[in-house]
Order: sequence, then structure tokens, then C-alpha cells
Amino acid sequence: MPRHLIAEEIDSFLRTGDYDPHCAAWPGEGFMERTKRGRRDLLQALCEQVRLG
Repeated sequence: MPRHLIAEEIDSFLRTGDYDPHCAAWPGEGFMERTKRGRRDLLQALCEQVRLG
């Protein structure tokens, strides 16, 4: 998937708190890999947002 789709998913998550639990925008060999990557990126973005205030 194009990187801009991931950025859009992260922006939407930070604005609304909602996210696609299947993390379809993330690359991966299957469901588990995509969700692991997606949730990791979402958590990192949230932590960064909180840290920056």
C-alpha cells in the first residue's frame, strides 16, 4: 500500500480515536503481520502526540 494511505489512517486515528482493526492500509504477508505493524505505528503516533502535547 502507498505510504500516504498509512499517513491518512494515522491522522484519522489521532483525530477520532477510531481505526481499522484489520489495518488494511499496512503491508504484510497476512492479517497478523498487518495488524502488528498497524497497531505499532498507531501507538507510536499516539505516544508522540502526547509527548509533544
